[in-house]
Amino acid sequence: MAGTIECPGCGETYNVVHRKPGRVFVCHCGRTLRRPVEPEERWWRPPPWVRQNAALWVALFLIGGFLLVIALPNFMHFCARSKQSEAKSNLKSLWLAQLVHPREFGRFDDDLERIGFSPERGNRYAYFGSAIGPVQYRLEGDRPPRGAHTIVSVDTFKYVTKEALPSLGASGCPITTGFDPEGRPIDLGASGEGDEARYLAYAIGDLDNDPAYDC
Repeated sequence: MAGTIECPGCGETYNVVHRKPGRVFVCHCGRTLRRPVEPEERWWRPPPWVRQNAALWVALFLIGGFLLVIALPNFMHFCARSKQSEAKSNLKSLWLAQLVHPREFGRFDDDLERIGFSPERGNRYAYFGSAIGPVQYRLEGDRPPRGAHTIVSVDTFKYVTKEALPSLGASGCPITTGFDPEGRPIDLGASGEGDEARYLAYAIGDLDNDPAYDC
């Protein structure tokens, strides 16, 4: 690398180490001089303040990477919890709708249309009031189709990569049941009457944007 250049007019020597390659400047004698460009300097080089503190920058990058590794799982967990809020909110709405329904009809009802449960469009989760349909498919961008149904599918108009499930078994998730206070299993949907009335529903969705549903 050229450290100095000499003016051919007056012979004065200039230190050009800190001048950019190709930079033009004027000698005291009035002659125009140019800082030569060496072949190895044609590629980008870090500025001097980076080269002089290289160890510091390496340490900062290592610390930043370490902090990222620590924070990433917590961030992913936060994202998953935020996506689960939809299911919690809609299952609560479903349960409140079931609580109101017996006041007029005397019992819980499997028909989600009849009890007035209809999640907002764009739902990430499918909601199961029974293991097998009928299903309300959400394929278009307008209002959901009307009619009796016990399952609300994922909004495949928004989540185009997801498959609308015709039944709970098609999700690949294990089908489990709840239990009443005596330890007897409770089937999915409405069962029993009066003080023995029970209702069990599922919400199944995708939290990590892969083709499979998360159980």
